[in-house]
Amino acid sequence: MLPRALTFAGVVWLVISVCLLALALAKGIGLLLLLGLWMLVALGWNLARCGVGLHKIRVAVRDDDTLEAGRPGTVRVVVWREGASALPVRVSPRGERGGQVVVSLGAEETRLPVHPSRRGWLELPSAWLSSSGPYGLAEAHRDILDGEKVLVLPRQGWVDARELAAWLQQAREGRTPEPESGSVVAAATGEEFHGLRNWRAGDSPRLVHWRTTARTGVKMVREHEQPRDEALVVLLEPVDDDGGEELVSLAASVVTAWARGGNRWLGLV
Repeated sequence: MLPRALTFAGVVWLVISVCLLALALAKGIGLLLLLGLWMLVALGWNLARCGVGLHKIRVAVRDDDTLEAGRPGTVRVVVWREGASALPVRVSPRGERGGQVVVSLGAEETRLPVHPSRRGWLELPSAWLSSSGPYGLAEAHRDILDGEKVLVLPRQGWVDARELAAWLQQAREGRTPEPESGSVVAAATGEEFHGLRNWRAGDSPRLVHWRTTARTGVKMVREHEQPRDEALVVLLEPVDDDGGEELVSLAASVVTAWARGGNRWLGLV
């Protein structure tokens, strides 16, 4: 038996029907008595019908949207119904009002907000799948996210792949300090010069080719290409203090930046 509750319109309907019945009994007006009884019967019919078809709705959680620790995000919930007829329902976190979707054989989706505080598996909060009666006087609820979990990734910053490659080149030439315990170590092949192109928002000032820029009057930057055998090995040596999560976040940022390019090999230890 699904839990049911009166909506605001249902409460108003109930109050009016009780007032009509009281007035009819006090004044002996048969027409008001019939009207009050009809309203009570209609309210009971709404309570009985509001949950019909709700058990045939299927729910699936899609966590293909990237969730990062400490940042608000959304979880995509897909709903569909086993049956030919459509059914309007509402998917919402418990205690909040969500958007209404019409569920039929085709899958419909809605997004629920989440704010994970740490990385790892996140157990989703309870959410209701709600269906109202024919006149919207009553509503049945069904919990759909009980026990569902999604994976939360470490919080990531922005790493410029070209700047990373330049730092790796310095590391190969011995111009960077040796890493200490509790650090992220990266080693890879470098980038090869490819040509010049127009400056785009987000390009590093170090890539600007000032001689060509002065001659043409258009800001130009050096463009590099990645060799096909380019590889990166990231060695993460965590520590058991507050800096451990920062190291994990740094490693995740480096890995994500490196994975944006094509024909790259990545190893993580």
